[in-house]
Order: sequence, then structure tokens, then C-alpha cells
Amino acid sequence: YLGRKTMIYDGFFDREPAGKINRVPVSRIIEKFDRYEGKGDAEGGARHLEYWIREANDARDKQGEFSLNNELMGAYRKLGRGDKAVSAAQRTLQLGRELGMEDSEAYATALINAGTVYKAASRSEEALPLFEKAAEIIKPKIPPTHAKMGGLYNNMALCLADLGQYARAEEAFYKAIDIMLNNKYGELEAAISMLNLASMYEKQYGLERAAEKIENCLASAEKYLKTPGIPKNGYYAFVCDKCAPVFDYYGWFALADDLKREVKEIHERY
Repeated sequence: YLGRKTMIYDGFFDREPAGKINRVPVSRIIEKFDRYEGKGDAEGGARHLEYWIREANDARDKQGEFSLNNELMGAYRKLGRGDKAVSAAQRTLQLGRELGMEDSEAYATALINAGTVYKAASRSEEALPLFEKAAEIIKPKIPPTHAKMGGLYNNMALCLADLGQYARAEEAFYKAIDIMLNNKYGELEAAISMLNLASMYEKQYGLERAAEKIENCLASAEKYLKTPGIPKNGYYAFVCDKCAPVFDYYGWFALADDLKREVKEIHERY
């Protein structure tokens, strides 16, 4: 749930005078990064961002550097480079503060992305306050059914589950799912939340006691992934690639194989 377009185009940077700073072409850079992701070349995408971040830094373009670091932290997270992802997250938030963005939706998006990085690095105690701060910033700015709120509740739920606060986590997961199902193509995010919920139930109750709850979650996730009309694009491939190992783990081998085949076919088209 990166909320990338909001971060770049929410108008915050339009209020900043250009002065003599040379701007890097952020939108075109990220469009090319999307193409790397679409064909499954995460390494190439990360190198592409690293190059342009150096260019932005040399040009004293803090705004561009902020936007590109916000992408880079996610790229490093997907590559399993936890330390680099955390460093990129810290740099992004530092730049946001230097630019006076603390009350902007763009900064809230960066907080969400940074929280996701800290969560992936097994630092949920540090991630949860980032998500809570993001919620404080964006709740007055967007409708309660906005897709970004769904992503925020999902990520908060993951942290709460890590911290053993299962009742609060379950409530947050279902809030995320309800919101995403009311957004166009939100079924993909709802599927991810359902699988996260299944994993939480196993942790909370043990595999045997949680078997029925887990099966229900898996069945719902399958239904969401197979929603008619969902675009079979790079993001769909990313979601399938993320979900397949969970279905494998719980013994839903045929579905896992179907998802892996979808990923391969999509990557071959790019």
C-alpha cells in the first residue's frame, strides 16, 4: 500500500518555489521503475532509483530525493535488504522534516512506508508509532473509506499481532478488509489481509485449534484473487507472488501453482 500517486501528485511540492534548484524528472523516473517491477527485475529497479537519488542529491533537489527514497525503501524491503531499507526510510523522513512536510499527506504516506520497513525488519515496537502518527495526519484529510486507510489498518494490525495484541489486531484486519472491498480492485489488498489474518490465528491459537478459522481465511482470499475483471498487470503479479507461499504453507498446492503460473505469464509479457 504505497500510495505513490498521492505522494507525488498531492500538490504539496507545487507550493515550493523552484529557485535555482535543478529538478529531477520524478514521474518519469518512477514510471521506468514501475517497468522494472512489472518484469520482475527488482535489482534493476533498485539500481535505477539509486542512480537518480544521487543525481537529485547532487542537484540539491530534496523534493525529488524525498520521493525517490520513498520508493527505494520499498524496493530494498522486497529484496530483503533490511538495513538499507531502514536507512532509506530514515533518510526519507529526515527530508520530509527538512522540507516542512510533517502535516502533509505525502509525509503520512512516507510514515506508512517507513513503518512497513520497520515491521519487515522485526521492529514492530518502532513501526506502530509511525503508523499511528500517519493515521493522525491523514484521517482529517481523506474519507474513512479511502484505500490508504485500508493499507494503514492492515499494517497496524500486523504490528499489533507481533506484539501479542490479538483482539486489536483482528479488529484492525477486518477494518482493512471492509475498506478495501469498497475500493475498485481492492480485492487484491483484501486477499493479502485475509492471509495475514490466517497467519495471526495460527500464532494465537496454534495450527490445530485455528484450522477452521484459517480455512475460512484462505477460501476468502482465493475468492478475492479470482474476482472477475481484476487487471492482470505487474501489481497483480506482485500480489500473487506474495500470496502463493502462504497457500503452499497451508497445503493449498494447486492454487499456489496457479498463482505462480500467473506471475510467470505476466512477467513474460513485459
